[in-house]
Amino acid sequence: RYSYGNARRYHLKNATFNGWYAAASWMILGKNRRYAPEDAEFGPMDVRRQGGNLELATRVSKINMNDFHNPAAVITGGKATNYTIALNWYPVSNVLIGLNYIYSDNDKYADDKEHITLNGQPLNRSLKTDLILVFFRCV
Repeated sequence: RYSYGNARRYHLKNATFNGWYAAASWMILGKNRRYAPEDAEFGPMDVRRQGGNLELATRVSKINMNDFHNPAAVITGGKATNYTIALNWYPVSNVLIGLNYIYSDNDKYADDKEHITLNGQPLNRSLKTDLILVFFRCV
């Protein structure tokens, strides 16, 4: 990264960003997925019981795309923390029907620089940050 001024090029510190997530699930009804450590992946859903499998899942994720190390080249990409809880139903092994509730906590920079608006205000001021998703997926 460089900054230009007085007909010179100045070196800037590298920008640093970070993020993480943690997820957990519990099979309320049905069998757990098999885990293959040699491939570091879960196998397909085993649905043998009448009515399918039911799973309760949760996830917390955080990302920080802001960098204030150098006042000459501040990056304000936004910071967000998301909390998710989901109830997933697997009627057969290759079909998932899920209900997700997501709560997002965003900082003032996580709104597309106030270009996306509702009622004349940036989204981070005009909308509640709760989101409920219902989805259907075939594998």
